[in-house]
Amino acid sequence: MNQNTKQKRSAASWLAELAKGGYGEYALSVLTALLGVACSLIPYFIIIRLISLPFRACTIWRI
Repeated sequence: MNQNTKQKRSAASWLAELAKGGYGEYALSVLTALLGVACSLIPYFIIIRLISLPFRACTIWRI
């Protein structure tokens, strides 16, 4: 092999090197980002339940 060619690094190794000094802060950042995404989806699930409520009532009472 040619010594001038660089080995391809995986994304995980690149992120581990990037967060070397502040792994705790990086993990906290990722967790809060996931929590933010989860919380932003809650209104959509509420709207889906509100819209589907009359249809579920019709099937229960067979109207």
